[in-house]
Amino acid sequence: MLTERDSISSTLATQNTELHSVLTELAEVEGRALRLSRENVALAARLLSLAKQTHRGKAEVLAGEAGHAAEIAELEAGVKASRQRWRVLKGTASAIVAGSGVDWASDAELRDMVLDPVDDEL
Repeated sequence: MLTERDSISSTLATQNTELHSVLTELAEVEGRALRLSRENVALAARLLSLAKQTHRGKAEVLAGEAGHAAEIAELEAGVKASRQRWRVLKGTASAIVAGSGVDWASDAELRDMVLDPVDDEL
C-alpha cells in the first residue's frame, strides 16, 4: 500500500505541476487577449475618427463644387442629347442600308451598321 500511495502521490504531483503550467499559460493568454482587445478598441476609435475626417472632407469638397454642380449637370445633359442624336443617325443609316436591297450580310461594315453592335465607348 505504501508503494501504491507513493505512486499515486507522484502522479498527483505531476498532474499538479501540469495544472499549474496550464494555468500559468492560460493567464498569459488571457493577458495577451486583454491587451489585444484594448489595442483593437483604440484602433477602432482611430478608424472611426479617420472615417469622420474623410466624411467631413467629402462634404467640404462637395460644398466647394456646389458652384460646379450646375455646370456638370449642363454637360451631362449635353452628353445625353449627343448620344440620342447619335442613336437616331445610326438607326437611320441602318434602316437605309437594310431597306436598300444591298447584300449587307456579307459586308462586315454594313453588317455592323445594320445589326448595331453595342459600343461601350459612347
